[in-house]
Parts: sequence; C-alpha cells; structure tokens
Amino acid sequence: MDLARKGEAHLFERIRPDGTVLEVRGTPIPGGGFITTYMNVTARHLVEKQLNDSERRAREQAATLEITLAHMRQGLSMFDADGRLMVWNDRYVEIYGMSPDIIKQGVSVHAIVEHLPRIGYLETDEPDWQQKLSDRCTVASTERFNDGRVIRSVRTPIEGSGWVATSGRARQSLRVQLPV
Repeated sequence: MDLARKGEAHLFERIRPDGTVLEVRGTPIPGGGFITTYMNVTARHLVEKQLNDSERRAREQAATLEITLAHMRQGLSMFDADGRLMVWNDRYVEIYGMSPDIIKQGVSVHAIVEHLPRIGYLETDEPDWQQKLSDRCTVASTERFNDGRVIRSVRTPIEGSGWVATSGRARQSLRVQLPV
C-alpha cells in the first residue's frame, strides 16, 4: 500500500485464506490513480515447489551415488549405447592403473582398449566381449597384465542403452586337501 500511496509501480503476491496465491500488479496512470491487475498464480507456485523439491531430491541422490561409488570395493564403469564412458569410480581407474588423461567423460571404449597395452595388458579370455555385449549378452571375463594382475570383469547390457561393468582383482583360490 505504501508504494501505491507514493504513486510508484508495484508488484507483490498475496495468499488468500483458501490458499489461492494472487499476484497483484499496480501501474500508475498519468493524472493519478492506478490500473491494478490480479492474477491467480497458484498453479505456478505449485509447479515451482515441485521443481524445487525435484531438484533437491536429485542433489541428494547424486550425493548418495557419489558416496556409494567412492566406497565400492569394485571398479565400476558405465558406457552409453555409443560406447562412451558416462560414469566410473576411482576404484576402476586404480584397478586398471589407467591414466586420468584417458579416463574422462565421453571417452570411447575403443580409446580405452587401445590404451590397455601401454599399461601392461596381455590378454583376455573373452576376446569377443564387445560383440557379445552388442548381442545383449552379459559377459564375464578375466584380463591378465604383465605385472601379474588378474582382473575379473562382468559387463551387463542395459536395456535400451549401453552397459555397466564391475571389475575387481581376481583372488587366488586356495585348494586344501582334507584327510579322508
């Protein structure tokens, strides 16, 4: 009301007892007085609240995902349908001994595969794993490195998209002969 008394344009919102939100806009006219419009903006407020709630939930889920990825014992990587790296954790980089220059958002699986021999990669027991993935099959493989590392990976296709892989150092199995 003070703005109206001063003859200045004004814009504010008022909430009615029934919860309706009104936007009140006053525009001064020459010679005195105002043209005042009232607009029901309740729907806009509800949408803004839903958007804010959705953004808050997305931030919380992203933080939870980051914590989860950071605390996994396995390496995790996720590729899109074009074979580009979308998500990975530090353990993935550590297990393979990859360079952070190679592992970044959007790098192709082909660039990663080409890099493997430079970090001591020798062989896999599933040389056609990429074809099997394109045929929508889950592929478990063992990769061997020249420093003695053995990495076990499971690559699982994602419906309508790429694939997710978990990788971990293979453990030597102990065979114990029990007396009969």
